[in-house]
Amino acid sequence: MNLYIRNATARPEKMLDALAFATEIATQVTTTTGLEVTPWSTVYGAPLGTLSWSARVASQAEIAKIGDQLLADAKYVETLEGAIEMFATPAEDTVNEIVTFAGSGGNAGEYAAVVIAQCADGRMADAMAWAVDIMNHVSSVTGQDVTLVRGLYGPFATLAWITMAETIEQVDAGTAAISADSTYIEKIDSAADLFVPGATTSRLLRRLA
Repeated sequence: MNLYIRNATARPEKMLDALAFATEIATQVTTTTGLEVTPWSTVYGAPLGTLSWSARVASQAEIAKIGDQLLADAKYVETLEGAIEMFATPAEDTVNEIVTFAGSGGNAGEYAAVVIAQCADGRMADAMAWAVDIMNHVSSVTGQDVTLVRGLYGPFATLAWITMAETIEQVDAGTAAISADSTYIEKIDSAADLFVPGATTSRLLRRLA
């Protein structure tokens, strides 16, 4: 199973229009193709106005098939063309392999905390093992669902942990729980040589619809 994500950054003066478009185009794609597409807005950790759309797909072949179907749909193309001026940058697509998960494995929740790191050269096997361990530990400490994915394109050997939360209060509670957990801190410290220094990022997203 793969997690497909499209990212784009809205122009500041077009922010409200872009937010409305993000929900509209997600609904349109879901209605047209049957693929459940979820729109997100980045709250922290990325440029203001960064929007994302995510969907779980069985394969890259399925992504290609759906892409061809949409490009042949005049209404979809018209909606895209009408939104070009709303965005400061071209959209960027990523495909991520779902490695494993802790919890229900679902994608429910209004908030998604995403941590992205790139494995160091020669340490990929160890980094993957550590990634699964820390995923399970975070889920057990916070009680939240965590999914581990591996990026198939972009910077090589990139991993991401996606932690779901129903409310911003649950985000706060999860953050407080792992910050106070000495084992979590020790596990983080033990991974110092497993990942590329300075290449780890963290962001918080909020579901738009």
